[in-house]
Amino acid sequence: MFLAGVVAWSGEKEPTVVDLRGCAIAHHGFTHIKAITEAGGLILGKTDLKFGSLPSSLEALAISTWGYGFPKLLAEKYVAAHS
Repeated sequence: MFLAGVVAWSGEKEPTVVDLRGCAIAHHGFTHIKAITEAGGLILGKTDLKFGSLPSSLEALAISTWGYGFPKLLAEKYVAAHS
């Protein structure tokens, strides 16, 4: 399990590092790597994101645990609301 986030970004093609630089995290939660791999997603690299109000330690988080398809659902809802 790791802390994952849905980035506040949408576009017609895969994002670049420049596209994502400075974007906010729209949603975050604990999940398994299969939440990415089972949904057809990719880990494209790394960039600087705005983490907003996340606490300084993971122990302080009182957040949900996501099933494999939930991050994709959140991303689809974000795109629908911001398109």
